[in-house]
Amino acid sequence: MHYLYKNYLHQFENFNKKRKNKKSCKNAAIIVETRPLWELPLVIKNFAYFNEDFNYYFIGTDETINYVKNHVSNLEYFLIKRDNTTSFISFYNYLLKKISFWEMFEEENLLIFQADALALKPINLKSFDFGFVGAVCGELSDDLSIFDMNGGCSLRKKEETLKCLVNTPSSSTEPEDVFFTRKMRRMNLKMPTFDECQSFSVESVFKKGAIRPCCIHGISNFYLQTSEIKKWIA
Repeated sequence: MHYLYKNYLHQFENFNKKRKNKKSCKNAAIIVETRPLWELPLVIKNFAYFNEDFNYYFIGTDETINYVKNHVSNLEYFLIKRDNTTSFISFYNYLLKKISFWEMFEEENLLIFQADALALKPINLKSFDFGFVGAVCGELSDDLSIFDMNGGCSLRKKEETLKCLVNTPSSSTEPEDVFFTRKMRRMNLKMPTFDECQSFSVESVFKKGAIRPCCIHGISNFYLQTSEIKKWIA
């Protein structure tokens, strides 16, 4: 992980503002993790610092739940069982393509984030009124109208997400974000443009210029140049 990311995350180490999930809240921030990664509590604090108007949920094993509880307070927890013979990525994609996963949450707007994501500023939900919005990735059409979106830091509508899963078998090896991008386009649901995606989140593909996204995804993969990182987090 780039030293700039580490320095940025450690700014939130002492962030312990008291908060509580509310039944009246329509927004949920959700992270699934079965590995006790060192950055995990800091990433949760980072997102909670910028995005207070969300209920926060952690889905993990006994080990990761106990680990997070020691560092972060006021989260709701869901215990899951993972077959350790299966990679975390395969398990994650399997989990997010199950109707039962999405039905765990009562909220309408679901922010999915992973331990390799960073929050840079608050998310204005009115600006991202789509079934699914995430960082641009995958193959791009020449006019930038067709692309995949990464789900590792993404905002989704529960209703549209469930529509995609009804009577829709998915390849067990297909990444969940590719599945949802493809399915929502096929169903002619409202989808974001390239520019709207990069205003929300950036991974490796974005237009150069004066943008400052709400989030970054893939911080452990060194997608971004140091010069770009410094513009946003230094």
